[in-house]
Amino acid sequence: MSFEYSVGDLVSLQATHDAFNNCKGIIVARNESDLYVGRGFYQVQLFSGHVVIALPLELELLENEVEI
Repeated sequence: MSFEYSVGDLVSLQATHDAFNNCKGIIVARNESDLYVGRGFYQVQLFSGHVVIALPLELELLENEVEI
């Protein structure tokens, strides 16, 4: 199984029917499971403090816009 995202990636949750839609957070874990068609899911720590489970299709990678 190949994952699109890595632990530590900054992401935005894009789930239009979810209370956490458009919330930003950091991927803290990725898990393989036969429960989902994509065979895996991510645990995302949102900046609000919540930890949510997200499928790859619900995530959008955010880029750091600050240059050092």
